[in-house]
Amino acid sequence: MAKYCSYQDRCESDILLKLNKYLLTDNEKSDIIENLIEEKFLNEERFARSYVRGKFRSNKWGRVKIKQALKMKGIDSYLINLGFEEIKDEEYLQTLYALFDKKDAQEKEQDPYKRKAKIINFLLSKGFESDIVFSVVEECMSDYNNEDSSSEF
Repeated sequence: MAKYCSYQDRCESDILLKLNKYLLTDNEKSDIIENLIEEKFLNEERFARSYVRGKFRSNKWGRVKIKQALKMKGIDSYLINLGFEEIKDEEYLQTLYALFDKKDAQEKEQDPYKRKAKIINFLLSKGFESDIVFSVVEECMSDYNNEDSSSEF
C-alpha cells in the first residue's frame, strides 16, 4: 500500500477500495491505514490540495465539480476548503474566460439564444458556479453583440 500511495496522493476511501480486493479483516484494514498515516504516505489534506490543483489546472474543472468529486471520496468540507486555497481567484476567472472563448469559437449554433444556452450549459457542466458563469457569459456576449452592432455603422 505504501508503494500505491507513493506515486500519487491518495485518500482513505481510495485505500479502502484497494484493500477490499484482499481478504482482510476490518482491523487489518484499519491497522494498514493507521500505518500509512503515521508513515506520511496517507494525508487527506495533501490529497485534497493535490486533487484540487490537478482537476483545476489539467481538467479545467470548476469548484462545484471538484467539491462534488471530493465529497464522493469522503473528504471533509474543511479539507475541501483548504484544497480550494490552491486556486487563486484571478486564475479561476482567467480559466473561465478561456473556456468561454474556446467554446464560443467551436460553437456552430447561429441563433444567439441557443448559442448562449449551449455555452452556459458547457461552463456549468465544467463545474463553475452559476452566478459567475452567467455574469461572464453576459459580459462576453454583450461585448460580442456590441462588436457586431458597431460594425454595421
